[in-house]
Amino acid sequence: MKYETIKELEAEKFRRLTGVKRGIFEHMVEFLKEANQEKKRKGGRKNKLCIQDQLMMALEYLLSRTQVQLRACKIINATNYSFSCKFMA
Repeated sequence: MKYETIKELEAEKFRRLTGVKRGIFEHMVEFLKEANQEKKRKGGRKNKLCIQDQLMMALEYLLSRTQVQLRACKIINATNYSFSCKFMA
């Protein structure tokens, strides 16, 4: 999913899709932009995806991987998982 398609969503829908609040997401983007500038300081190829899309991919991977692992192991059911995510966010 591209960042452009979800950047206008309400705060709660944004958090449910990404797993983090919008403010935290923006803070992560700023951190990654600084790190990318430092990395590219000596030169290099331009990124094919913007930083926001790269971060979205990483968050989607982590969120889906965690849900699948927890449900497969039957450590916790879906309701408790949602409650835990909301508590941690």
